[in-house]
Amino acid sequence: TDSAQGRAILLTRRRSKDSKRRKKKTPSLEEQYEAETAGMSAAERLRFLRKKRQENMMVRRESVAGDDFMAEVANNMKKKGKERQRGEGEQVEEERKRRQMQEEMKAKEQEAERKEREEQEARERELRREQERQRILTVLFELVRDVATGAQSANLGDEVALLRLESVRSQLLRVGSAPEPAAIAACHVTSQVVALLVCHRPNPASVTQHKRVFLLETAVASAVTAIASFGGAVEEKLEVEIPDRRDISTSFNWLLQKLFGSTQTPQQAVNTVAIMARLCVLLGCCWLRYDRVGKLSQVEKLLKGCSDFCLMHGDSERLAKWPLFLLGMVAMMEKRDHHTALQCFRGVVDKCEGEDREDGVIFYWYAVVLIQSGRSSEAAVALDKCIRADYEPAMCLSLQALLNLQARDFHAAAEQLQRSLEIDFSQSRSFFNYALLMERMENFEAQQQLLEYALDACTDRGDRRSDGVDGSDVTDSSVALFDRAELAPLFPSQLTRVTTSKIHFHLAIAAMENGNWLESKKHFEEFLGNEQLLQPTAIVAEAAQYYVYVLLQCKFPSLALSACEHYLLKCEECSDEGVQILAVLMLHLYKADALLCLECVDECYEHLKLIVEPKIQEQLRQPKPTNAISHEVVACHAQLLNNLAVVTVCRSGIDAAMTILREGLQQYPDCLAIKFNLVLLLWRKDEKATACSLWAKARDWNIQGGGANHVGLTKLTRNAAAFTISEHVHDDAGGEEGVSTQQLVYLDALILSHLRKTQDSKLEDRSLQLVENLESMGTTDIPSQD
Repeated sequence: TDSAQGRAILLTRRRSKDSKRRKKKTPSLEEQYEAETAGMSAAERLRFLRKKRQENMMVRRESVAGDDFMAEVANNMKKKGKERQRGEGEQVEEERKRRQMQEEMKAKEQEAERKEREEQEARERELRREQERQRILTVLFELVRDVATGAQSANLGDEVALLRLESVRSQLLRVGSAPEPAAIAACHVTSQVVALLVCHRPNPASVTQHKRVFLLETAVASAVTAIASFGGAVEEKLEVEIPDRRDISTSFNWLLQKLFGSTQTPQQAVNTVAIMARLCVLLGCCWLRYDRVGKLSQVEKLLKGCSDFCLMHGDSERLAKWPLFLLGMVAMMEKRDHHTALQCFRGVVDKCEGEDREDGVIFYWYAVVLIQSGRSSEAAVALDKCIRADYEPAMCLSLQALLNLQARDFHAAAEQLQRSLEIDFSQSRSFFNYALLMERMENFEAQQQLLEYALDACTDRGDRRSDGVDGSDVTDSSVALFDRAELAPLFPSQLTRVTTSKIHFHLAIAAMENGNWLESKKHFEEFLGNEQLLQPTAIVAEAAQYYVYVLLQCKFPSLALSACEHYLLKCEECSDEGVQILAVLMLHLYKADALLCLECVDECYEHLKLIVEPKIQEQLRQPKPTNAISHEVVACHAQLLNNLAVVTVCRSGIDAAMTILREGLQQYPDCLAIKFNLVLLLWRKDEKATACSLWAKARDWNIQGGGANHVGLTKLTRNAAAFTISEHVHDDAGGEEGVSTQQLVYLDALILSHLRKTQDSKLEDRSLQLVENLESMGTTDIPSQD
């Protein structure tokens, strides 16, 4: 077809074009070599190829040499052009450098002038700051000197001193270029001045107390503010965030870290920690003394943070002993946590060498907490270290005497108290403690003599104090040793100091035990006349009972009656229910004795029946009374029955009185006082056999075995004649169950004498009866004697 013919024509044309192109194409070098060596052998062909290769290499070398020459020519032409351009550029560069040098010289001159002006201004500013610092330091030294010299006198008032301190501290914080040194100086001067005031004026007015605490707190808060507001402190990354200024404990710990971090040398670091530790202890003491409400936890937090910081740094580790010491005192005195206190004190004593007085203070209170923890042997060792450190050796010996007294080693305690008196013969405390020891050893004569010495020493000390300038009540820990109940449970005193009032009380008791009634009366009146004892207490109630008893022994029944009525009104106001009950009952019984001595028999009987007996019956009906009160109430009831019997003898005769005593003996079959009075009444009624039988049974005698042989009758009779029978029986240490020793001796001798006479009479009757029997038997002839 036409289309098929057309495609065949087109294909033929393409093939013809391709053949023309192949014809026009230039053969390659390999094709030329192939064509030339077509008819050659292999060896000829190899020689031909080597020859062609060498010719090609020669052609290339000539071509390269020509190219290098042309390149060198071109390079030389370029260099000549560059040299001309370089010359022109150098001239331009030199001109530029010259202008730049001129500008730099001018800038340097301006910079030098600016630096010189700034240096001059800095020197002038530093000079003014130094002058201001010198002025403030002068004012500071004057303030510290005035406080140190005038704190014990009226030359410098607290308000003036604190106002001057606040002014100096504010100026010091404003002047310093760096806040840390100024903060350290402000804290140091504040603690120094407040410490002087606290030491020499411990009991200021309430306004001044709060002012002292406020200045210490302000010193910490203002130092934190000054450091936190300083320019560099805002940009740097703080390890601890800035605390709330109202939380003084946290602020103090933050301030301590910042000030410690700003120091340059180890010695500066130690000095800084020492200043801050002093401020910490002083602030804690002021909180406890002047502002206790809600501050106990703050004190613990403050002291704990300071002590932990000191312990973390080796050079400052020894400075932790005073914060730890105060922390231990808080645990012991405020919280009664003796375990925690002991841990704190153990941490303190490890850092003490025990050679100076400061270490002696620590070892003394360490001994106290050991005593409260029941570690007497360790406490004795700690007290020995106190004595070696010469810290209150007399007081330490007294405390060692207390340990021996608790161990019931009275002679060792006496030796230590004697050593205490040898150290300081003028102190009243050792005399007083020695007198109490003599009381425990039942040596009342020695007790009375020692108490008189103690009274003289205490009076002399009071006269010396009255001559002083400052009459403030400074608590002396050296006279408060045996006064705390938890430290000295064997001693009865609950007061806080060895005062003349306390000595008068014990001296009156000692004189009463020795039978010196007028002397005892005088000292009781001195004790009860003290204005500080207006409020009725257990000691006042006890003294009132003994005083009325002494008045009765002195034959002053009217005075005893008025004293009973006066102290009965006081005892009814007492808040201690147990003390009130016993005091009222005893005073009512003594009032009945006074009425009987005044021969007011009917009034005495009515008083016992209508007032005393209902009160005692009411107490006996009380559910589950305490053992001590129950025993005392029972003793009062037995005494009531005896007193009723005595009054009944005066009113109704012996039989009614014997009925009362027999009923009382049924209630209290072991009461020796009731048996004693019943025996006396039986004796008066001439029922001597019954009286002897009852008393022999009460004294546990064997009459059939010869009761007179059990006791030396001659000695008992002589002792009975040597004593004066007391009209008012006091339950002293030598008696038994309300009957005095002299009464026992007298009645024993009386009963035994009657028993001897009865036995001798019976023996005589038996002899006569035997003779009669012999006569009746015809055996009565008596042989003659040649």
